[in-house]
Amino acid sequence: MDVPRLIDPARLRGLDAVGVLEMTPDIAIVSDLEGIIVYGNRALEERVGQTLDELIGRPAADLIHPEDLAPARPAWQDLVAGKYDQLELALRFGSTATGWRWCLGSVGIDRELGLSIGTYQETTALREAEERFRRAFEDAGIGMAITSLKGRVVRVNRSLAEMLRRAPEDLAGMRVSDITHPDHRAEDDMAMRRLAAGGIDVHRAEKRYLRPDGSEA
Repeated sequence: MDVPRLIDPARLRGLDAVGVLEMTPDIAIVSDLEGIIVYGNRALEERVGQTLDELIGRPAADLIHPEDLAPARPAWQDLVAGKYDQLELALRFGSTATGWRWCLGSVGIDRELGLSIGTYQETTALREAEERFRRAFEDAGIGMAITSLKGRVVRVNRSLAEMLRRAPEDLAGMRVSDITHPDHRAEDDMAMRRLAAGGIDVHRAEKRYLRPDGSEA
């Protein structure tokens, strides 16, 4: 059996940083500590619809959706001040010409060079899927809940909240057993243990809930 040859470390050391950033499909942007762009890769050019020559010398903030600047600015300032070694940000990158796309990125500082280096992966498709799920969850005509494996309510939709005659925010954090009829608590507990252990993928059962006044739902 042929053993694959490992890449010579000397070859890896010979790779320049710009070459590495060009190889990634993610957006890469390098700026000085004042936030002025000194380099961007091809993915950045495509996202904002401008060439690198047009981008160099401009504030990186110009490429970020205006609504995302205010929340990001204090975190960026803390990074530059040395309060963090690395920063994760969710921002919309783009321009009025190309539109705005959500990206999740990681930004670090090279203090010796006086540069910040950020790479961002587009997450718009994931956010759109999450939004479709949120709408389906909230607008469902049947009661639905998201719970933790420890048996606490994470989130409920309007239908379930109305059924239980409680506000959705009041249900968040409650133990499921507190709103479950006593006759079903043992079965619920066993099902949750099996789900958490991977013994079953799905549990289906009819059950009764309790409202604040003690009536059943």
